[in-house]
Amino acid sequence: MIYYPRRGCLLGWATGFVWQTSQPRSSPWIIIILIAAVESVLGMLTVFTTEKATLSHINWLLGLPPLAIIAMVITYIGQGLQIISQKHTSATAAGLILMTESLFASLVSILFGVDHLTMNLMIGGALLILANLVMQLDLIHRHRIKS
Repeated sequence: MIYYPRRGCLLGWATGFVWQTSQPRSSPWIIIILIAAVESVLGMLTVFTTEKATLSHINWLLGLPPLAIIAMVITYIGQGLQIISQKHTSATAAGLILMTESLFASLVSILFGVDHLTMNLMIGGALLILANLVMQLDLIHRHRIKS
């Protein structure tokens, strides 16, 4: 059953999406579209509330096409593949993979020269790797089997 709210009714639209995504056989495309809509709305709200001073200095004709390509192609296709492939992995493996996202983001920002390698960054990365190892090795479960 597909829910079609009245035109212009944002609450009805949101209710329909929440209802559809809560169904056991919900399509991953509904979730992908919902994520894209929420990211677009919240991203624009953030830009227009925090970057008012710099908006007039942007060459929109030059800057908008690459931004649209990055936003739509890279972000939404990447998130779509992530959502679709999560059903083929266990919850633990998916959580471990997603947990390393911040580690790789830090590594890429250091490689591109955006951030500098600091002690806090190294400690945080080491904690992420350690947490991944502990979860993957399942030390508590192995200890119960030997006892």
